[in-house]
Amino acid sequence: MNYALFDTFLVMIVIDLGSSLLKIVFTGCEGHPEAIALDPQLVSDVSAQQISSRMDEYGNDALRSAWVEVEGQTYAAGEFAIDLSGRQYHELGKWQDLLPRVLIILGLISHRLQRTEGFQAQIALCMPRDEVKPPDRESRISAIIAAAQHFQFRGQMLECEIDIKVVTEGAGLFATQAVNLERQGVNPSSATIPVLMGGERNTSLLVYRSGKINPSLSSSDGNGFYKFADQVRKSAGVPIGLSELIRAIAQGQHKLRIAGNERIDIADFVTDVLEGYTSAIRKYLKAKLPSEDIYLIAGGGAVSLIWNQLDPWFSALEIPATYIGTIMEQELKHLLSQHPSEFDLIRSPGLLIRFADALGIYKSMAARQPQKPIKKITAAR
Repeated sequence: MNYALFDTFLVMIVIDLGSSLLKIVFTGCEGHPEAIALDPQLVSDVSAQQISSRMDEYGNDALRSAWVEVEGQTYAAGEFAIDLSGRQYHELGKWQDLLPRVLIILGLISHRLQRTEGFQAQIALCMPRDEVKPPDRESRISAIIAAAQHFQFRGQMLECEIDIKVVTEGAGLFATQAVNLERQGVNPSSATIPVLMGGERNTSLLVYRSGKINPSLSSSDGNGFYKFADQVRKSAGVPIGLSELIRAIAQGQHKLRIAGNERIDIADFVTDVLEGYTSAIRKYLKAKLPSEDIYLIAGGGAVSLIWNQLDPWFSALEIPATYIGTIMEQELKHLLSQHPSEFDLIRSPGLLIRFADALGIYKSMAARQPQKPIKKITAAR
């Protein structure tokens, strides 16, 4: 095959592999960050008939008809996968099925950027501290890099040259807090900065000293929000699935319709879940926080639901604690407002906070890697 070379910019991509939502921040057409949200649902062995039917209905909407073919295997993702198998919740490690997920994300970005042959990219994968270095990490990354060089997204052949770096979840919050402290006259390099990340699957506390994570003080072993939701659901006999209950709590819904179109009130269940989660987070912090002056930063979609309870608790203990939403709100609103049809901030205001870590990491990458022309390989006609 003959190739023609064209100059283009390097696409920086941050992928936050949330258990309930994949958050992607990447370099848009104008060189500014843009965002994509993708449900983590994935279905393999999708048939040609299923693909044809989906493309007939949603052919102009890549996000609702995302599928990828690699090495003879076909995967559907996001809404397409949900419509095929129903919404499910799985407590899986974040390396599980990572290869097709990354390829689908590359395809969605290629579609958004209108780069029909592919592009070059630097990717930051956000992982919990305890999953940053699995024994087979290098082989998994190598397999993703190799697969990205030649795959099909929605029937379009793509060739992407990528580099992957694994970063610890919470690094974006730390970077944001460091800038925030500098503005207050505090040297972040000499400060102890705990980063609290509360998500559905787990809770993490990363303690930074001299700008680096202190391994002996950091962990990702706290219970996730979903465990408290599941406990309440089972003990109270709530007649809805775990994913539906979690989504209702996140969206502030107190009434839901169930089978038979019956409308039920879940306000008491929501209260029980939030109280249980708040109590667990307080106990976790009491056991984990270092006994010294600290400047805590908190984020994560689950923490956003209980910050009104945590904030006065920190104040009573005289712990300087900052909620990421207070210092990144405008930036996050600008990020998500670029594609309002994809982000319903009225119905789901918590979406803002869920992108905070990814945007913080993206900004750190951009500061180190200014845009410059690079070579892009496209098939010559």
